[in-house]
Amino acid sequence: MAKMELILYNKDFDDFEAKIWGVIESVVSKEKTAIFRSIENMIERIMHLTNNPAITVLIIKNREELFQLYSSLNVLRRAEMLLILPDRNPETIKLGYQLKPRFSTCLHNDFLVIQTVLKQMLLSLLSPDKLNKTYRKQRIILTNGRYEKSCTNEIRIQSSN
Repeated sequence: MAKMELILYNKDFDDFEAKIWGVIESVVSKEKTAIFRSIENMIERIMHLTNNPAITVLIIKNREELFQLYSSLNVLRRAEMLLILPDRNPETIKLGYQLKPRFSTCLHNDFLVIQTVLKQMLLSLLSPDKLNKTYRKQRIILTNGRYEKSCTNEIRIQSSN
């Protein structure tokens, strides 16, 4: 089993974070996880990652936080990113996509989708040989709410709105 680390950023503890922790604890031990309440401290930790694989879960509550991430774009790319955006505004989604997350969604979307993707990301790092190789190459993108797989190994999520 590969050694890995999960880094969670959320400015303030809330019910959403509690649900995320339920998913994380079902797959990863607490010793392999770290919670950060400031972007600066989280970036500092990511800068000191070794060659072990890592996942960052970023729960962004407003555009200010999203803009703060841009100063550390290269550092953020050292780990697989699950980005949870504050709203469905097209400009917010565009800004989030520029961070090149493995998966991007919104706080108000169905939690089951987030749970499924996070679990798959964690399992792919813990047991990569057990997962389909094409899945590990997929980039998952939020465009609204249904899954749509393109020929370039991308999964797009489109809403029924």
